[in-house]
Amino acid sequence: MAVSYADKLRILASAILYYIIIYLYIYLGSILALKLGPPLISNPVFTFIYIVAAIILFLLTAYIIHRYVGVCSEAGFIRCLGLTTNGFLESLVFSSAIITLAAVVLGIASYILNGTNPFNEAVKATIRYAYYSSPEWFNSVPLRLLPVVSLLVWFLAGIMWFTFIQAFPLNLLSRSFGPSSIPLVSLSFILLYGAPLLTGNIKLDDILFLGITYTLILYKYNNSLGLITCYVLLYEMPVRASFLVGWGLNALKVVILLQLSWGITSIVFSLYIIINNIIHAGRDLENREGN
Repeated sequence: MAVSYADKLRILASAILYYIIIYLYIYLGSILALKLGPPLISNPVFTFIYIVAAIILFLLTAYIIHRYVGVCSEAGFIRCLGLTTNGFLESLVFSSAIITLAAVVLGIASYILNGTNPFNEAVKATIRYAYYSSPEWFNSVPLRLLPVVSLLVWFLAGIMWFTFIQAFPLNLLSRSFGPSSIPLVSLSFILLYGAPLLTGNIKLDDILFLGITYTLILYKYNNSLGLITCYVLLYEMPVRASFLVGWGLNALKVVILLQLSWGITSIVFSLYIIINNIIHAGRDLENREGN
């Protein structure tokens, strides 16, 4: 259905307002954390409250925009957030496959050039991160509970980032602006994730995988749950490090093996989906030509 010029302006204005609220929250929260320092960021309760408050604020804002603009009426509000079972497997599999493929290629390159064992390097990288770069609130959580708390925190963070900062604005804008909404949402996410304009912390892997790849997969399958699952269980180093700190080296090795197993399975399944789609497309073309 064609969208009128007035509706496009209303949608664009709503998206700008939505992003203003998100930018203010993310950057003011980052400024507060930098100003108050360790007493604040070393407290896991602050992290939990910050994320939950963000989810509530973004949810209310998104719902008000949904009611005002009505752009999600046909699909439904939940669908506009990408919180459905449709496309979950594809979203999870393709995101996992791309991340694993990149890690495997880098691991093979490192082995060829330096003779290093990729598995041992993954273990060493996690150890270095755990003891030099892990969140300060890790020290405030009982060790036995740390992996569980870490999974919960990053799952909620995933909802904040990929449901409300990617899925909703992408659905809001794409119904009027189509594929051109992809770079807008991708760039906005990159400028928000980790508050790089304030901290100067810019990571190429976050840009390539979370900012660009995730947005493309989300546009294709409109499922944020699959992306969140991949983000928590496969992508985020702090989650892996929490198993090392909380449950020891053997637990870390098991986690890495499980991640690798799932990643390789995702690559195989992704190839199956792609080949199957090509076969079906060829058959459809033959049927049309036959008619």
